[in-house]
Amino acid sequence: MQENSIIYEIAQKIKDKEVIENDMKEAFSLVTNLFKTKYIDKINLEFKNNVDNFKNNPPKEVILLNAIKPFMLEESHKNIDNIINIVTNVSALNYMMPKNPEKIENNIITVNTLNIDPSVKEDGVYDIDENCMFSINNNFNSNNLLLLVFVLLLFNL
Repeated sequence: MQENSIIYEIAQKIKDKEVIENDMKEAFSLVTNLFKTKYIDKINLEFKNNVDNFKNNPPKEVILLNAIKPFMLEESHKNIDNIINIVTNVSALNYMMPKNPEKIENNIITVNTLNIDPSVKEDGVYDIDENCMFSINNNFNSNNLLLLVFVLLLFNL
């Protein structure tokens, strides 16, 4: 009889929608906390360490922005500080990214350039067309970012 009362008790709980919702919320909370402690917190700590490192050893773009700051209007200083934070954070994120994603252990990340650029044929040879010229001449790097920042600063004056 003991078994029947346990089954009856569980069946009654399963029928109650609120009990099921609370159990689902608790399960979701447990999974969320597990991922947070196992992955997200570690990534955040690594990011914070990289940001601190870049603040102690700033990239040349940040040094340049700090150098021109005294020559700018006082109202622009907050914008420059925001740009410095953005450049520092982007530098920290770029530092965290794998340098060669094709060689990551266990093939977690795979890169297939044939699917990325339609101008590359199966034999690896580029088609010389407008798509190819566009992708070759459109490498957006930190120098372009710095140029864009300066243009934006000039328009804010």
